[in-house]
Amino acid sequence: MRLRSRLITKLVARLAVTFFSLLLHTCKVVFIVRDNAFRPYQPPAGQMHIFSIWHDSLILPVFGDRQPQMAALISQHQDGSYLAETMKLLGFKAVRGSTKRGGAPAARQMLEAADNYHLVLTPDGPRGPRRQLKNGIVFLASHTGRRILPVCFSCRSCWRLKGSWSDLVIPKPFTTVYMVSGESISIPPDLSREELQRHTDFVQSAMDRMQHEADRLADKQPDEANVSEWLRPAA
Repeated sequence: MRLRSRLITKLVARLAVTFFSLLLHTCKVVFIVRDNAFRPYQPPAGQMHIFSIWHDSLILPVFGDRQPQMAALISQHQDGSYLAETMKLLGFKAVRGSTKRGGAPAARQMLEAADNYHLVLTPDGPRGPRRQLKNGIVFLASHTGRRILPVCFSCRSCWRLKGSWSDLVIPKPFTTVYMVSGESISIPPDLSREELQRHTDFVQSAMDRMQHEADRLADKQPDEANVSEWLRPAA
């Protein structure tokens, strides 16, 4: 029974990779860089970062343009098993765990992965509330010395797959996807509880600004002279 479940997980993952990769190759991706940031997933040579991405936007960076050598924290629920298998096929290092299940071992693995990988976290997951940042990402940044890069997405046209606490954004074919990044955020080491919360609030504010910018651009056509545009190459 376990073998059958494993085979189903692999099949679902392969179907997801094929479907979403083809879907995103039909989309136009527009990168917006704010506050002296670098283009997402193309950091300066030799610099490793922690990418902060909202849970409902996860499909866009996973199947779209991304930096190699990325490690992602994924929950231990069954849905997480599908995602973990999918991300492995795409070249990610999948670390299983969350704040509720497997938290301590997962934190250790992410700390170890920080030596050789960019880290990807959905700081409002795995149970929400939606787009409410928990302090785990700040904790990791404080202990690894990695800077946090806020990255937000919005689509001109999309489907929203309803979940228990958050929708999942799925871009419609041939739509425009806006990807907005802000300046990377440095977190000092050895934070007190009060300092940890203060820096968490700061990162939350940065994510809110980037998401507002992405949503604003998706709502109306921006001035093309003020954005950096990149068309995804054909598969």
